[in-house]
Amino acid sequence: MQNKVTIIIILLIIVSFYLLYKPDQNLVTQPEMPDKHLEPYNKSDTEAKTEQTVTTKPKQGIDEPAETYPAIYDSDPVVDANLIITRHSMCYNYLSDEYGNVKTAKELGRFERLLDKKQLQYHKKYYQYCQQLNQQHPEYKLTNLSAMQKQLSSAEPSSLWGKIIKGEVKAESLNAYEINDLLKQNSLAILSQAPKHLRHYYNQVIHWDLEDILQNHQYDYVKQIQQYAHQLYLCNLGADCSPNSSVLAMLCYLSSHSCGLNYEQYISQVLTPGQQADIQLTMGYLRNKYSF
Repeated sequence: MQNKVTIIIILLIIVSFYLLYKPDQNLVTQPEMPDKHLEPYNKSDTEAKTEQTVTTKPKQGIDEPAETYPAIYDSDPVVDANLIITRHSMCYNYLSDEYGNVKTAKELGRFERLLDKKQLQYHKKYYQYCQQLNQQHPEYKLTNLSAMQKQLSSAEPSSLWGKIIKGEVKAESLNAYEINDLLKQNSLAILSQAPKHLRHYYNQVIHWDLEDILQNHQYDYVKQIQQYAHQLYLCNLGADCSPNSSVLAMLCYLSSHSCGLNYEQYISQVLTPGQQADIQLTMGYLRNKYSF
């Protein structure tokens, strides 16, 4: 029974990542728009209207002006612990008891039967990589996710971003200027989790801006391009986008064509030319959004 539950959990995890990263060949991509991404980005009507709406929205439980908040992000134990969990999510999946003892030989054998030859080869190497990482960095607690989560929950945030992660400051209470201040820190620690914790802003401002920029109003397609481009931006900021990263590990399980590639190679070798062109347009927008 436990074996069946484990396989179901693994399949659910793979399906969730598939919905985020599947290259959908049925969606119509827009033709390449030469040099548009080199032009300076001007704020769209959508963003301007939304900023006015968000700015005049009454704050929920936060009366202080922005300057009374703690530092946006210095060295915060909450942010640091959260970044470790995010960065090594697939190794936690492999090694931690919370994911159904996937580390046992019997369970690994069952999982391996779901993979093709190329995926299986990658899988074995990746499992070894996670074991080595656990030995090199015992402070990550890769075999005990609950312990790392307790460390996160017991830590006291010392920054605005840490307070947002802990739920002490509600993202919905921030106005557009405060959100822009967060994003323009151009920080890997912030941007790696920004789409999750600033979901409303990403859905109501960034997404609709991108529909206009890409001249494409297929919601799922634009959302997918936004995710691809955001991850590529994180790679340029210094995120681990090697073949051993959690992102590439999951992409490999979704498609054997992704196994052994880094993220830039995945973009150039697996995605369609139309998707690649739209990702470059989106990158131009994100560079303007995330940096001064």
